[in-house]
Amino acid sequence: MNPDTILIFSIGLIFGFFVLALLMQRQIRLLKTNYKQKSEILLKEKTLELREKISELEFKVPAKESELDRKLKEVTLLERRLIDKANDFSHKENEILKEQKFLDGAKFNAKKLERFYRLKLHQITQIEEAKKECVEEIKELRRERLGRAESEINQEAKKILLATMQRLSTQAMNDATATLVELPSEELKGRIIGREGRNIRTFEHLTGTTLMIDEAPDSVLVSSFDPVRREIARIALEALVRDGRIHPASIEEEVQKSEQEMLSGMMEIGESALRKLRISNMSIEIASVLGHLHYRLSNNQNTLDHSVEVANFCALLASELGYDVNIAKRAGLLHDIGKALTEEGHESHAITGAKFAKKHGEDEVVVNAIAAHHKEVEPQSVYASI
Repeated sequence: MNPDTILIFSIGLIFGFFVLALLMQRQIRLLKTNYKQKSEILLKEKTLELREKISELEFKVPAKESELDRKLKEVTLLERRLIDKANDFSHKENEILKEQKFLDGAKFNAKKLERFYRLKLHQITQIEEAKKECVEEIKELRRERLGRAESEINQEAKKILLATMQRLSTQAMNDATATLVELPSEELKGRIIGREGRNIRTFEHLTGTTLMIDEAPDSVLVSSFDPVRREIARIALEALVRDGRIHPASIEEEVQKSEQEMLSGMMEIGESALRKLRISNMSIEIASVLGHLHYRLSNNQNTLDHSVEVANFCALLASELGYDVNIAKRAGLLHDIGKALTEEGHESHAITGAKFAKKHGEDEVVVNAIAAHHKEVEPQSVYASI
């Protein structure tokens, strides 16, 4: 092949490539133009569709927001109602608790009143009931031992009761709630009161009593419903007056001495009552409490004197009936011992006294006689009836 031909072929080949490149560029431009047009159309369509959806959402969202606001308001209102109901329930619950406490207190007071009036009723009917029980007991004994007629047994019972009562005498002792302490001079009243009343306040606080200074000339009234505290105050005040030095420290010292003196004195009084009745083998604790009874009243009578009198009566009646005099005497002496133990308790003095006697070694027969003397428990022996 000659060089010219090769040149012409080369030129034709280059031209052909050039034409082909131009055609391809044109085709590419057409494709780009078509693609751009289609893209713009598609974009417009999508944009329109999106705008429609946005418009639809813009229409729906306020409705949903309004619905949500309405639901939220309903929930808030319901929550407030629940809170109000809870508060109301709590308030009613507190009222119920208060009413329950009031009812419990009323029940407790009702029981106390019931026991009080029952005891009062027993006190009113005590003599008749004791008489009836003694007569019935004597009837039964006489029937068993002598086989006498009922009229003869009644007559014998009356004789026994009269013979027993005639061998005793009752001495009532009146007491008051105030004790008079004589003073050597009116000047001592000011010293008892002390600067700004500190002496009298100290004395009343330590003794649990009230001093009435201006009730009578050259004297002071010591007032208290507790006769033991009143006696301690009397002893302490008389010692202070004798000494002449009255100030808080000396008051405290004398009150302490008086308390010790009272404890010793009550022990001696209790032991003296036991010696008087010839009762032995009784605990020191019981003797001390018997001393407390000396300062208490039972129907305007010294309670210890009353107990000693009942002990003697029981012993004589037991002797007449042929029973153990010592058991009857112990039961009679201790029947009211609970009156010195019930200041803080809620049980009757009979039940409290029986528990105390049992705790300190008294026989079950004596314990039952103490507990049964107001018919709060069933009597288990003739000694309880005596």
